[in-house]
Amino acid sequence: MSVLTNNQEILEFCNRLSKESFIAVDTEFMRENTYWPKLCLIQLASEKEAKIIDPLIEKIDLRPIDNLMQNHQIIKIFHSGRQDIEIFYNRNNEVPYPVFDTQIAGMVCGFGHSASYDSMVSNILKKNIDKASRFTDWSLRPLSKKQINYALNDVKYLLDIYHFLLHDLNKRNRTEWIKEEIDKLLNKNNYFIDPKSCWKKIKIKNHSKKLLPVIYELSYWREIESQKLDLPRNRLLRDEAIIEIAESLPKTQNELSRVRGISKSFSMSKKGSEIINVVNKIKERKETIEINFEKKKKEKKYNEPVVDLLKILLNIQSKKHKVSANLISSVYDLNRIVNEDNPDIQALKGWRYKIFGKYALEIKKGEIIVKINDGKIKFTKV
Repeated sequence: MSVLTNNQEILEFCNRLSKESFIAVDTEFMRENTYWPKLCLIQLASEKEAKIIDPLIEKIDLRPIDNLMQNHQIIKIFHSGRQDIEIFYNRNNEVPYPVFDTQIAGMVCGFGHSASYDSMVSNILKKNIDKASRFTDWSLRPLSKKQINYALNDVKYLLDIYHFLLHDLNKRNRTEWIKEEIDKLLNKNNYFIDPKSCWKKIKIKNHSKKLLPVIYELSYWREIESQKLDLPRNRLLRDEAIIEIAESLPKTQNELSRVRGISKSFSMSKKGSEIINVVNKIKERKETIEINFEKKKKEKKYNEPVVDLLKILLNIQSKKHKVSANLISSVYDLNRIVNEDNPDIQALKGWRYKIFGKYALEIKKGEIIVKINDGKIKFTKV
């Protein structure tokens, strides 16, 4: 049976997986109408078997799966695993560990930036998978055979891709090249939502800093309420409405109803009353509150011709070494190389320095010149 729907089956399956060195993991979820992603399926596979767990079954016990995610003896293999890892972080306040992400590994094995799972299956395994169910509603039951096959395929081929990439990484001595990106993926700060910091996501650059206390407090209130109600934050109160409230400072719920995007029924509800209370408390507050509002340092304007030259070098080195250009350097860092004497950037460290950074600095110093041979750009030492 491909879909496990009772606790005994799940426990026995997870006990078998606990003896493996590595397992493939994927999830299906819905998040359009909720604050928290709603987990709808968990797919797990070893080299011997692949199963789907239905987390929507009443009284289902997912603790055996949580234990697998925290078992440090088992490598969890994901493809583009950030949202899957978020699911498990929300359940356990811990990220799965250790992890191997095939999309990240593909970036240093010649598969470009953000290679899709189906493209890797096609290029590596020479197989085609049906992605027609990609945008299906995974919360609906019963699952169709098409949905089940789609979900199983998402882990069925993942182990073969893992073996291929691991062999390629070892052959090229590049296992350390992806460690930094995997560490970034597993950084808990990616998944922890601090309500006190959510105001920073609101675009307020063209508005007075005097509005910040209200924006800060309303953003904090919205985040807490959205989490409680499991409702998308902008479904509860849009960013534009927060800014307009901060500008107009309504004193009553009736005045709140005049704010664009806020309905009469919402303004007269308990939530409307809470918003007015937040605004009034700020107006009554005698002491000022300190908000760490850091403006980004003004960047020097791009020296476009020189940055474009470094882009050409970057693309040449990227293709030569079969590494995603985005992983080697950003355009922002190219600009820093041009404008700063000793920029502290990743492109000038470690393996990135060896395949790109040292040549970028040599161009900057005039130690490398550009030639065109047979219609192709070549970089040559002076």
